[in-house]
Amino acid sequence: MSRTVLLFLLSSSLAFDIQPEGPSQICYKYSCKPDSMQFGGKDCISFNQDTFYLKPCSLTDSDYYCPPITSPGNSACTNPRIPVTKAYVGEPCSYDEMCYTNNCKNYFCYGVDEGASCADSSECNAGLYCKSNVCRSQIPPGGLGCKSDYDCVNSAGCNFGTCILYLNLKEGSVLDSCPNNYNRLCASTSCTGTMCLPALTSSISKPRTCSNDENCSSNSWKDFSINSKCRCGFNPSGQKYCDLLPGDTEYQMYLQNLKAWITSPGILKCNTFRRFSDECMWQFWDIPTYDEYQYYAMFVANYPLIQNNDDCILKIYTVDYYNSKQLYDHDESGYMLNMVLASLLIYLL
Repeated sequence: MSRTVLLFLLSSSLAFDIQPEGPSQICYKYSCKPDSMQFGGKDCISFNQDTFYLKPCSLTDSDYYCPPITSPGNSACTNPRIPVTKAYVGEPCSYDEMCYTNNCKNYFCYGVDEGASCADSSECNAGLYCKSNVCRSQIPPGGLGCKSDYDCVNSAGCNFGTCILYLNLKEGSVLDSCPNNYNRLCASTSCTGTMCLPALTSSISKPRTCSNDENCSSNSWKDFSINSKCRCGFNPSGQKYCDLLPGDTEYQMYLQNLKAWITSPGILKCNTFRRFSDECMWQFWDIPTYDEYQYYAMFVANYPLIQNNDDCILKIYTVDYYNSKQLYDHDESGYMLNMVLASLLIYLL
């Protein structure tokens, strides 16, 4: 008998906050405001019958942010409130109070050196972790004694007490954990129970409309297959779409870029808790590569949400994806321009 695994892509690296679900899993509709419709005051979202009508805020105004809503009602343009968070070791700062360690040194948060006392690993400088209240060198790949990924060097995770390089375990490899069928130690990042799965692909063409998870099946491997999630999108027809699967082309591009970060020297410069944080990647990776990673990560995370919708929807409900696409497209066009100029220069010479 074949076994089917439900694959969740709500991992720490592919998380999204908005779940556009209506009552009893019925999806609402999302559409740009028609010219004939009147909005009151600074309204940017207005719900009418079963549809959210949208009008992006003007970027030239101070109130340029439109808070997305998923329950019937209206939303008005406002000044975005940027949460104030403490910076970790290795991240930029201007004064001591900006840092978790309360130590800003040469415009970067500084922590505890090897051999000094610590309360937890957030206090230790890059390359260290807190063990028995002392900052110690992180365990290298193949090393023993880890209890979590944070005990290992930033390019590796913990499996049965041994540090293993991320994306290094083949299908069939045994795991000690598989939360939400996702584990970065597996080459595909997908797993079931205590075993890595291969990069299974969608068994149907994409984008795939669906009514439930069973419509989102993969091809099979041995007696295993995968169902991705069927999720409401932000589209004018109130349609659901299937999430991508690890073998799908765009997911493979995400994994390719994730591997590029894991094998880069930049990841080793982060505090152990921040190895996959946007702040660390932006600080210690070259910008075009970071932008490409962000684009594919956001594309995979938001795939059902961005199908069959217009810019007015993207700018409000999937703004992180929209912004990442703008940056990635800009990098791509800049690269092509440089290639043309270089070719022209060679021709002229």
